[in-house]
Amino acid sequence: MTIAISPDDQYVAAGFSTGEIRVWRMSDFQQIYLWREHLNWVRSIAFSPDGQILASGSEDQTIRLWDVHSGSCLRKLNVNSHVRSVAFSCNGHLIASANEDKKVRVWDKELEHCLSIFKEHTGKVYTVYPFRMGRLNAVGVAKRALFRHTMTL
Repeated sequence: MTIAISPDDQYVAAGFSTGEIRVWRMSDFQQIYLWREHLNWVRSIAFSPDGQILASGSEDQTIRLWDVHSGSCLRKLNVNSHVRSVAFSCNGHLIASANEDKKVRVWDKELEHCLSIFKEHTGKVYTVYPFRMGRLNAVGVAKRALFRHTMTL
């Protein structure tokens, strides 16, 4: 299971091995959404900096972008590799994904296509985390050693 809390603390979301995503309102713990669009394990979820969009990355090789207020799926990005982690840029315009194929991809959330693919990693990349000022950070493991890689966009 993976969990994320919206930046304004209004929502908590969880992704499950069944492919489901559930979203609850924090004020009364009422479940407001149950999404079953992913066909496999949801490995990572992340809210956009403004809390309006939830990104979900799955072993079904897709990233989905969800409108937190309407509950609709805004976009489906085809990754062609299991998604281990997703993160938004600080301005919310870009999404990074760490993938099973040892690559990190950067996506434009509006244009629905991959802008960059970083292939320099020798080991599995397990997570990407929020990036600032044109820099993206990724963490992984290669030959039993932890690595951190900073990429410039």
